Amino acid sequence: KSYTKEEYEDKIKSYKLDTYSGVEAFKKEFLDFIKNKPRKFAECSNIVNSTGNYMTNVKNNRYCFHAYDAENNAYCEHVWRGAKDCMDCSTAGRSVELIYNTINVGLQSSNVICSSYCWGSQFMEYCLNCPNSNNCFGCTGLKKNSYCILNKQYSKEDYKKLRSKIITKMKQDGNYGDFFPSNMSSFGYNESSAIEEFPLSKEEALVQGFKWENRERGTYGKETIDWNKFSDSIKDLPNDFDINKEIFICLECKKNYRIITNELSFYRRMNIPLPRNCPECRHTKRLKNRGPNKLWHRKCMKEGCNNEFETSYSPDRPEIIYCEKCYQQEVY
Repeated sequence: KSYTKEEYEDKIKSYKLDTYSGVEAFKKEFLDFIKNKPRKFAECSNIVNSTGNYMTNVKNNRYCFHAYDAENNAYCEHVWRGAKDCMDCSTAGRSVELIYNTINVGLQSSNVICSSYCWGSQFMEYCLNCPNSNNCFGCTGLKKNSYCILNKQYSKEDYKKLRSKIITKMKQDGNYGDFFPSNMSSFGYNESSAIEEFPLSKEEALVQGFKWENRERGTYGKETIDWNKFSDSIKDLPNDFDINKEIFICLECKKNYRIITNELSFYRRMNIPLPRNCPECRHTKRLKNRGPNKLWHRKCMKEGCNNEFETSYSPDRPEIIYCEKCYQQEVY
């Protein structure tokens, strides 16, 4: 609905967005408003022969997410700025190519297999944190090194011979090309970002060989603020309110958290109320507004349209999903 400037400002004031109750009421109103509005099947622009979500300027990308300026990649997330011919990667960019089964590899790296944090490196296999290196196998923490196996230096000829023997044995055992086993991780599955993309229960994670952290992090029951008695509006907080002395309780998980002076200054400047959820729960809520890194084959829901596509909206979700053409016709 269109408003004049004065009407718009009055409307915004009527929502009382400086109060917690006002923000929550507006969230509900907004969610109700968009229920019957169609959504485009994917957040993509200028893509050619590609499937995935959150992509821009990509070509021949299959099942990729959060990608831009990339081509000929498959089963990747966060591939960008010249990533080419990559597969099974998480974060690969800045003119990388021929990267397989890696985490965080970039800066003109190439021919990197089953490695992590090897930037500016070439012909690396099963290496961790080895920047600006080449022809290394099973190494960690090296920098500007070549022809090393398990951090031991070899001649070029000896390196090739030993590497060939290792790969032959790994292929016989059926594990060459697999990433490092999960039991090598220093963290539990529930401590990593994996649980955000691929949620698993404790039982499911343990069955698949992952660790699980049972220790409860944070504190409970130490709060000094009772939200039921706290100011609803940011404007009601006195100027001398010492937020560094206060401990808050999350309305979602009941964990304690703090708010520092710079945060309070930001909330005052933006005229928005203090958050009543801890940072972890706020992060989880934001993620729920983003599509998962998973695709379902569906048909356009516009009556009379038979277009089909791959989308991050699962069939059991309530949103109305349109193909690109029908969505453009609807909104323009």
